[in-house]
Amino acid sequence: MKTTSSLSTILLCLAVPWVTASANDTLLRYKQPLPPDIEIVDLKLRFYEVQDANPGALIGPENGGWYLKYPDNGKVVAVSTDNLTIELDQRYMSFAHTLKDEGNHDEAADVLRELRENGADLEKLKKDWDCGAYGCTPQRGCSFPFCVNPGAPGKCIYYSGCHYCSIRNRCI
Repeated sequence: MKTTSSLSTILLCLAVPWVTASANDTLLRYKQPLPPDIEIVDLKLRFYEVQDANPGALIGPENGGWYLKYPDNGKVVAVSTDNLTIELDQRYMSFAHTLKDEGNHDEAADVLRELRENGADLEKLKKDWDCGAYGCTPQRGCSFPFCVNPGAPGKCIYYSGCHYCSIRNRCI
């Protein structure tokens, strides 16, 4: 009987860290089952590395999260966890604001529609974007080499960190 009790204690000790670790890396936003044999990415730098290793694969909002896939054949390479999905939603919202500032109101509306349809909390994203009376100043930084920003191929004006090439062939 003592062996069973010890085994139960060991299993419980192993299960608690597993549940804690996976709670931060959930996939609850996905509406449909994910394709088999794909990488589930929880770090923004890792998502960038996976995209860099798969030339031609683009990220886009799909199925409640973000997919990295080849647009020509639809092959999915990786998906984001919920935490990374929130950050990518914020980047896409920033992209929508930049489009609006550039006078591309229809495309900005399309980006907002894509976010809404993908399950993003637009009200929270809009509130997070509020930069106060001073406005927001985009910063330059590294970007994905295959993405093109008008007037600056391979440069992205939206973030100071690394960027991803979106399904619109623009950095986010």
